[in-house]
Amino acid sequence: MSRLYKTPRILDQMVTLCDCEKALRQIIIDELGHEEPTFLITNQRRRSPVPLITRYAQRMLIENNIQDGVDFSIYLRYAVKASRLAVRQ
Repeated sequence: MSRLYKTPRILDQMVTLCDCEKALRQIIIDELGHEEPTFLITNQRRRSPVPLITRYAQRMLIENNIQDGVDFSIYLRYAVKASRLAVRQ
């Protein structure tokens, strides 16, 4: 399987957010395989965008796996309750 976009486009700039004293780094990644661009806001100023984007992608995989586990445990909880109700009737 090959990716549709082999080279994402990156915009790297400093921005100021409300109620934040220091400027933050905003990295916008387009053509990453999503319809909408991905926005990263960080205070990390020294690293190049590539390691930051790679780390973000790794964290997203972990978060998605955790969310899948949470969703599955909630599903199991309701499935057990439903089966207990079905047995009682």
